[in-house]
Amino acid sequence: MQLLKVLARVLEYPTEELQASKDALVAAVLEDSRLPRQNKEQLLRCVEMICDGDLLDMQENYVGMFDKGRATSLLLFEHVHGESRDRGQAMVDLMEEYRTNGSGTGWRTSTTSWACWASDCINGKASITW
Repeated sequence: MQLLKVLARVLEYPTEELQASKDALVAAVLEDSRLPRQNKEQLLRCVEMICDGDLLDMQENYVGMFDKGRATSLLLFEHVHGESRDRGQAMVDLMEEYRTNGSGTGWRTSTTSWACWASDCINGKASITW
């Protein structure tokens, strides 16, 4: 479970808090026994790059990678609907589906990225039952 938290954190928008949590992130990766060594090394390099890099540069890289292109966007429905109005309606429909099925109680309805969703699930802020 700790490894999932690390993965969610490295997909978040870089902040001072994220950079300050480097030791905890590294420890969680090193303690995990399920991740193959090569993948562990790759994840540790990613954590180091994000946590040791200049914050403004990391934020610029994040925006360039995830906010400016459909191919790597973390936004729900970006890949399907792009910038069309259909994307907004798709989000409304998804939230209604969660409400109808008793899921999503307390989930921030403005949350539109996989990273935030994953982080919320891991931290107990989102409840998704199938």
